[in-house]
Amino acid sequence: REACSVDGITHSSVFVGHSLTRLCVMDEAIAQAEREAAMASVKAGAAMAKLVEWTDGERAVIKSLKRMSVVIEGADFQQVTNGFVEQHRHVFEFTDENKFEYSTLHEQYVELMEATLVEMAKDINMDALITNLPEFIQGRNHESDPEGTASTIDFLVSLTDFETFKNLMLAANMSDSGGPVLAFAADVDMPLKSLDDTLMPKIVVETARKLLSLAGPEAANQWKTSVAKNDMLMETAVLNGERYARLTTIIDLPVTESIEMMLDMAAPGREKWNQMAEKVEVHRSERTGKLLDQTVTVYFKLPGVARLIKSIKNHMTLRIAIQEDLPQPGSVTYVMTSWDVEADAPATIGMAMTRLATLEPVGNGQTQLRTIDKSIAAVPEWVSSMWVSNVMSKQIKADTMRYKKVKGMA
Repeated sequence: REACSVDGITHSSVFVGHSLTRLCVMDEAIAQAEREAAMASVKAGAAMAKLVEWTDGERAVIKSLKRMSVVIEGADFQQVTNGFVEQHRHVFEFTDENKFEYSTLHEQYVELMEATLVEMAKDINMDALITNLPEFIQGRNHESDPEGTASTIDFLVSLTDFETFKNLMLAANMSDSGGPVLAFAADVDMPLKSLDDTLMPKIVVETARKLLSLAGPEAANQWKTSVAKNDMLMETAVLNGERYARLTTIIDLPVTESIEMMLDMAAPGREKWNQMAEKVEVHRSERTGKLLDQTVTVYFKLPGVARLIKSIKNHMTLRIAIQEDLPQPGSVTYVMTSWDVEADAPATIGMAMTRLATLEPVGNGQTQLRTIDKSIAAVPEWVSSMWVSNVMSKQIKADTMRYKKVKGMA
């Protein structure tokens, strides 16, 4: 009696020599066929999930959005947009003050964009599109990017948003000063290998352990690129029905200043550089040696299309544990997780999320941020990708410039 192993299962046989070899080959072939069939079933299920039967009204909206996309991305429309930005961008400064002139220019911008769209897309019934768009977004269609129209939806909805306009102008000004140079490779793994030596509360550490397992090379083939820009990379994965995202970007500040600018919600004067939060309530802020432990409720200014999706709330309560010199001296590791203040425990419903991240010095006074998140189920993937691509990059740069000005570093 001899044995062979297929998929970790030992098969015994009375056959010897070539007979056993043939049996092992046959078992392996059967196992491989079963694996391929299972994979095909998964792919077929995913394809069926993407197959949507649109109503006549929905098809009309999609047709108008696709036509609008051609106009918006066209050279003529871009020339009008870029001309306005170039003419007025120098009026905008990196401060928390919003001058009356900013609002006047925003009104002029909206009027110009709307008039240009009407002129260049005369075949679109604008009134019908704008009337039907909110219902279209809030329906079942918001679970995935409806026929590749997400960026057009975001442009239309964000057009009247002042903060989006202001960041557009500030981003144009930043192009004059160069800005941070990307210093990461797309396939670099997070340097954090263990949470065993952390000073963070055990209950916080346990929420992040699953994310740590996604940081290494063994999970590399699970990720797909969602956003790839010269200063930011976002990848996403779906594992056991749950969505995850990882982000890599550069902050044009040293590590210590990056912590204060981005993470320390109790930092004095934070409202002077952070424009994304309308209000921050600090429930707890305790420092023990190299550990800063905070519980806060943050009220956000929701960008663009996010305002039209009812499942997305404008506030979150978070526990943020920040440890210095982990995984190595000069770097920082933090865990951010949704928190139930009354139960003093992780929140698991609504806008629940968990993030594991590192901040590392990369030279030239810059910091590399790498995060792995369990995504918020209430936020569709296409909205998350759009927010990272269109809003987050500009927001981090604008906050950085405001922070430098407040701190006398600019």
